[in-house]
Amino acid sequence: MSAIFFRDNSFNRDIVIPMARSAFLLVFMALIALPVQASWQQLGRQAVSGEADMNWIQVRNPDGFRQLRLMVKGAGVRIHRMTLVFQNGERYIARIDRFIPANSESHLINLPGGSRVIRQISFFYDARGLGQKRSVLSVWGRP
Repeated sequence: MSAIFFRDNSFNRDIVIPMARSAFLLVFMALIALPVQASWQQLGRQAVSGEADMNWIQVRNPDGFRQLRLMVKGAGVRIHRMTLVFQNGERYIARIDRFIPANSESHLINLPGGSRVIRQISFFYDARGLGQKRSVLSVWGRP
């Protein structure tokens, strides 16, 4: 404190102003360096139950996506894999092999080849544990 203020409590401009400029520049540079987090967009959703073990979603979003995430509402579901069909007809199989608990979400699924436009998503899950319970599985994408 003695470096900023003199003994008579007067303000030391020669020290404080350069320190304030440096602090402002550091904060400004840190904000610029942060990656812009693109918002998640819902690509579709499908009710899942013990009556089937495979469903698909027709994606009508023209945007390209780099990452996907699955969200489960209702009873938890074990997802084995997803097959994605891209706009150019190419297919990609994402192996999930995880149980997604009730009212939670999966890990991030990174798509190969950068941003991709998705036409259809088929997902394969374990229906045995659901019984009469129902869940809604939604797929979210991030550009």
